[in-house]
Amino acid sequence: MNKNINEERIMKRRGVKVYFDNEDMDFNLMWALGNSSAGGAELGECMRVASQIKDGDPESWVDEWTKAGQRLEAQAQAAEGAHHLVSAREAYLRAFSYYHIGTLSARPQDKRLAENWRRGASCFQKAGALFDPPIVPIEVPFQSFPLHGYFMPALSEASKAPTLIYVTGGEGWAENAYFWVGAGRSRGYNIVAVDLPYHVGSRLRYPELPLKNATEGIDAPLKAVIDYTVQRPDVDLDRVALIGFSF
Repeated sequence: MNKNINEERIMKRRGVKVYFDNEDMDFNLMWALGNSSAGGAELGECMRVASQIKDGDPESWVDEWTKAGQRLEAQAQAAEGAHHLVSAREAYLRAFSYYHIGTLSARPQDKRLAENWRRGASCFQKAGALFDPPIVPIEVPFQSFPLHGYFMPALSEASKAPTLIYVTGGEGWAENAYFWVGAGRSRGYNIVAVDLPYHVGSRLRYPELPLKNATEGIDAPLKAVIDYTVQRPDVDLDRVALIGFSF
């Protein structure tokens, strides 16, 4: 018996159309717009980029979001050079977001995937250094490939704070934690976010990482992240939680 393709879908991504007929593009545009609440996007910028993209064309998607990332990165550098550090931080955050969104339609062999990841991560780290207290890069020991991520300290005076460990899906980057759960900092939570072996960041950082290690499971690397977290002197050991998001 033939079924309508819509009836066979395991997951429906959207209930309303924002801009694109292509559902993947429209979903990813919503992802970009969702970063706005944490300073990772502006509505006008996103819709301007969308207006330059050919609906359903992944090449034009990558091109236009990459240009947006480059434009915001240049603005951030100019602001930082003029010692306008708040403006620099805000522009670096949006630059990261646009570089990241651009990779969502990049083919694995596309050189822009690695380049956008590199420049996006750099922008996020520059933004992180301009927070008070700063968001700091961390490395979690794990086998022969340390896991890269971030410690985002709570915005409180407490010497020890409850801590949230964030795990994204395979399509995500550790940096995404700031836009998804970073608001916890103003509510007294530390945030720990790390790229696990199967995440995009780990695959690009360690191209020699055996695929078996990247797909063998979440338990071992997550245990390493938990061990790292509970050894920190600024973590309240009685209040550590884990949260994850994915497609």
